[in-house]
Amino acid sequence: MKDTDFNPEQSLKLIEQMISSAKARIANQSFYFIFWGWGLFAAALSEYILKNIVMFEYFWIGWPIIGFGGGIVSAIYGAMQSKKEKNCHHLDKVITSIWIGFFIAVWVLIFALPPSYMTSSSSIIMILTGWATFVTGHALKFTPLKLGAIAFWVFGFVSFRFFPEYSSLFFAAGIFLGYILPGHLLRHAEKNNRI
Repeated sequence: MKDTDFNPEQSLKLIEQMISSAKARIANQSFYFIFWGWGLFAAALSEYILKNIVMFEYFWIGWPIIGFGGGIVSAIYGAMQSKKEKNCHHLDKVITSIWIGFFIAVWVLIFALPPSYMTSSSSIIMILTGWATFVTGHALKFTPLKLGAIAFWVFGFVSFRFFPEYSSLFFAAGIFLGYILPGHLLRHAEKNNRI
């Protein structure tokens, strides 16, 4: 058999190796899920506390602080990681594209929504986050991310439909189940060489 002949068994093995390799790289970068998870969790809780308990006019201040500060930290960390990584596979590019598209959609949504919808924006963002998280989990065949995505969808729907005044608390719960818990599970799996 020539090297150029199509061999489905070899092709499937190559695809599985690429997925395993991408999972390992994602696990090595579980930093992003954990870092953004705890940052967004803090922003959501601070919004609820500042708005409902302290009654501070600028209750939303945690979001831009976490967003801009987190973006800078992520960019620096990403630059350091890219120097260490020699190879970039197709699956890496697909997952990166998913998250770039997600962040663009979130920023468009934030600036496009009229002020009257701002109380619902975190619910809508949770639904979008569920999409990006689910696709990532599916591509990596990592069930905790897929379950986290379902948590985002459920909390996003419930807070949007029934409890918009508690959307920041639902957001915090979604972030915990969708980013923080899967991020720590990824890190644990990587440390134990189970990815």
